Amino acid sequence: MSPENSNTDKSDKPDLPADAGPSIRVGITLAITVCILTIVALGIGAVTWQQWQAAKNNTETLTRQNAHLVISQVDKYLEQYLEPVANYVEHMADHAVLSGWHKAPTSIPEDVLAASIAAAPAIGNAGILFFEGLDVRLEHLGGGTAFRHIDRTEDPRHEDLRPLLATASEARWSRPIFDIMLETPVIKAWRTVRQGDRYFGAWYAGVALSDISQAVTDAGDQFGGTAFVLTDKGQVLAHANLQSLHPEQTEDQAAVPIDRVGDLVLDGLWRNSDEVRDCSCLTSGLVTVSAVVDGKDYTGFFRRIFRYGAEPWIIGVWFVAADIGGYGERLTDSGWAGFGLVVLALVMAAIAGNAIAKPIRRSTAAVASVARMDMGTLERLPPSRISELDDLAHSYNNMRSVLRMFETYVPRTLVRRLIADESRTVDSSERELTVMFTDIVGFTTIAEGHSPAEVAALVNEHFDILGSCVEEQGGTIDKYIGDALMAFWGAPETTEDASVRACYCALAMVDALERDNQRRKGEGLAPIKIRIGIHTGPALVGNIGAKGRVNYTIIGDTVNTCQRIENLGREIETRRAAVILISDSVARDLPASMPYAQVGSFAVKGRDKPVEVYQLMT
Repeated sequence: MSPENSNTDKSDKPDLPADAGPSIRVGITLAITVCILTIVALGIGAVTWQQWQAAKNNTETLTRQNAHLVISQVDKYLEQYLEPVANYVEHMADHAVLSGWHKAPTSIPEDVLAASIAAAPAIGNAGILFFEGLDVRLEHLGGGTAFRHIDRTEDPRHEDLRPLLATASEARWSRPIFDIMLETPVIKAWRTVRQGDRYFGAWYAGVALSDISQAVTDAGDQFGGTAFVLTDKGQVLAHANLQSLHPEQTEDQAAVPIDRVGDLVLDGLWRNSDEVRDCSCLTSGLVTVSAVVDGKDYTGFFRRIFRYGAEPWIIGVWFVAADIGGYGERLTDSGWAGFGLVVLALVMAAIAGNAIAKPIRRSTAAVASVARMDMGTLERLPPSRISELDDLAHSYNNMRSVLRMFETYVPRTLVRRLIADESRTVDSSERELTVMFTDIVGFTTIAEGHSPAEVAALVNEHFDILGSCVEEQGGTIDKYIGDALMAFWGAPETTEDASVRACYCALAMVDALERDNQRRKGEGLAPIKIRIGIHTGPALVGNIGAKGRVNYTIIGDTVNTCQRIENLGREIETRRAAVILISDSVARDLPASMPYAQVGSFAVKGRDKPVEVYQLMT
C-alpha cells in the first residue's frame, strides 16, 4: 500500500489549507472544571436580573395595553354616541325643505319633532335656527319635553355661529357652548337648510357634555384609571368631575380649564409635557407622559382625534405609575447573595475563564454571522491551545470556505429559509409576486470592439450595481440572462409591500447608474442606460428542475408579461439612466410620493386583455 493511500480518513476531507495548531494543548474538561463556578455565578446574576426586568416590563406593558383599551373604548363610544346625532341633523335638514318648514317656522309640528328625536336618546335639544335669528326647538327637560320659539337676534352667540350655519353643507360640530335652557354645557351638530342657492338657516341637535363625562368615567374605572377628553387648548370636555354641573361651567365658559377641573394629576401631566400641549406628536399612536404629584408617580397616555369640529380633541387616561419597587425588594436578598457568589467565582476562575471565554466568544460571533448568512464579515478563527476549541476552529474555517463559494450561486434569502426549515426543501407554490426585468440599451453596440474579458468585466460591474439595489430592498435575484437581470419580491419570504419595494429598487438603480455614468464619462467611456419593467401577479415559485439539478425560480404568465413590458421601453426616450415601465397592478399599490404617467394600453402576446402600462417618474 502506498503512503498516499495509507490514511483513508483524510482523503474524504475537502482540499482546504490546514491551520498549524500549537504544540501544547489541554483538554476542555479541565478548563470547564475551572470555569464552572463562573458560569454558575453568572447564571444566578442573569436569572435575578431577568426576573426583575420581566416583572418591570410586564407591568409597564399591561399598563400601556390598559391605556390603549380605555382610549379605544372612549373613542368608540364617542363615535357610537355622536354619529347618530350627526346623521339625524343630515336627515332633518333635508326633511325640513321637503316639508316646507324652512319657509314657515310656525308650521313645524311639535309631535313630529318630538318623534324625530325619540330614537336618539343622546340628543338634549334639537330644532332649526333660522338665519334671521328665530330658534324653533324641542328640549328634553327632566322626564318631559318643551317646545319653544326663541328670538336670538340679540344673542351674540348667534352672530358667532353665522359663518358655520351658512357653510355647513354636511353635518359639522360647533365648539362647546352653555345651553341656558338645559342649564348645562352642550356640543351641537349643525347642517345648513338650503333650497337651491337660497339659505334659510341650519338644523341642529345638542348633546350634553355631562352625559359624555359619565361614559368616559366608566371606561376609565374599568381599568383603574381616570379617563378624560380635552381640547388641544387645554380645555376639559369630559371628566369624572364634570358628570354634573361644575362651578367653572357658566354661560361664558362651557369647557373647564385643565387647571380648574380639580384633577391635580391631569394638570401635572399637561404641564409636564410640551409635546402633548403642542399636539404635533399626537397624530398617530399613544404619547406617554409621566409626572410626580404629592410625591407619587403617575403615567398618562394621550391620543388625538379630528372628527368633532374644527379643533381636534385629545382622548387620554392616567394611572398610578407601575409599582416595580416591590419586585426589587423581594429580589434584594437573593441579588446580594448572587453578587457575592459572582465575585468569589470570578476571583477563583479569572485566568482560566479568560483563556476559554475569548475563543468561545469568537466562535459564537462567527456562528451567528453564518446563521445570518453575513458572509462579508466572516473571519478565520485563530487556533487554540484547548484541543476541542482548536478542532472547532479548524472545522469552522473549512465550513467558512465552502459557504463563501456556496453563497456565490444561491440567493441568501433562500439559504436562510433552508437553514430555518428542518425539511431543507422549498415546495413549489403559486404566490402573488412582483417581478422585475432589466436590460442594457444598445448592449451589442457597447460590446463591439471589446475583448470577451472586458465585456465580462463590464457586465459583472453592472450587475454589482443593480444587485446591491435589489438586496437593499429585500428582493431575490432569479437569474442573469446575458446583459439582463431578473428579480422578484414576495418569495421566499412573504412581502406585503412588494410593488413599492420593487419601484424603490428601480429608482435606486437609476441613481446608482447615473453616479457610475459620471465616472465612466470621466474615463472617456459611453454611459450605460437600461430599460426596467415591473409587473405584479400570480406566479409559480419554488424548486424547478430535475432531481439532481434544480433552480429556485419563478415561472408563469406574470414573468412573460413583465419581460414584454420591459421591451416596451424601446419606444420611450429619457434623459435619465433608465426608463421604468410598470403595469397597472403595480401602479395601484404605489403611494402618492411615487408619481407615474400613463403610457397606454398594450396587447401582450398570450393575454386576452391589453395591459395598462405606466412610466414611473424618475
